[in-house]
Amino acid sequence: MQAKQVEEGSVVIDGVDYPLSEMNERQLYLVAQLQEIQGEKKRVIATLDRINVTESGFTSLLKETLADAPTDT
Repeated sequence: MQAKQVEEGSVVIDGVDYPLSEMNERQLYLVAQLQEIQGEKKRVIATLDRINVTESGFTSLLKETLADAPTDT
């Protein structure tokens, strides 16, 4: 289940629009938690992207140094 806030006054869950004004306190709390989790998920994905790019860069640098190193044959 994915929740998405469309407007400040509603949330869409599984294609159904739910007005925030019709939600009780617990439902509003859960909506707030979902929004926080979705923001955190975006930050984690961005961090993972940076880590993957950095890993690739270090791998490339290592390959360059190995290619330049004399071999003992």
